[in-house]
Amino acid sequence: LKSVTIPDSVTSIGEVAFSGCTSLTSITIPDSVTSIGDYAFYGCTSLTSVTIGNSVTSIGDSAFHGCSSLTSVTIPDNVTEIGSWAFAGCISLANVTIGNNVSEIAMYAFDNCSNLTSVTIPNSVTSINSSAFYGCTSLTSITIPSGVTSIGDQQFNGCNALASITCLATTPPAISDLSIAETTMIYVPKNAIKEYKKEPTWAKYKKQIKPIN
Repeated sequence: LKSVTIPDSVTSIGEVAFSGCTSLTSITIPDSVTSIGDYAFYGCTSLTSVTIGNSVTSIGDSAFHGCSSLTSVTIPDNVTEIGSWAFAGCISLANVTIGNNVSEIAMYAFDNCSNLTSVTIPNSVTSINSSAFYGCTSLTSITIPSGVTSIGDQQFNGCNALASITCLATTPPAISDLSIAETTMIYVPKNAIKEYKKEPTWAKYKKQIKPIN
């Protein structure tokens, strides 16, 4: 299967719908579709581009897992849920823009996206679950919006190129282990720097915490 046209009559793409279609190169999901099921495009290794319709509200677990040729993705504003491992193993994925209504980034959502250099996280996000960016070896910087209240374990494990994290939250988000190198700088609001340095779980990174200029 090399191409497919999804008509406007379709309202959902079910689980495993196109899983393993290794010759499929592009897909346009029309505005009529409201949900993309688990594993819908799992292992579509030739998929280089995907257009997600503006009515989609949820992207299932591992929906695009292993789409190793996908280079960029824009998640529209109506999406409120991105499943676990949704884009894991998309090793060519360089740019991700997450829509303005996503409140949670699930665990391993972008696991081993080794070419990812840029990700835009909207202000709507309040939690980033465990290992969401695990193994993103090309990621050099990331900005965590002010509304984030929790950041899961081993968040940046294997992100060896990560030079800086900018955290805009004035109240230190709950963390356990960021799994960052000693050379990774953490920039926080100047008026909150004392709070970060005295908060027990952030305190182990206190030498790396600096004020935002």
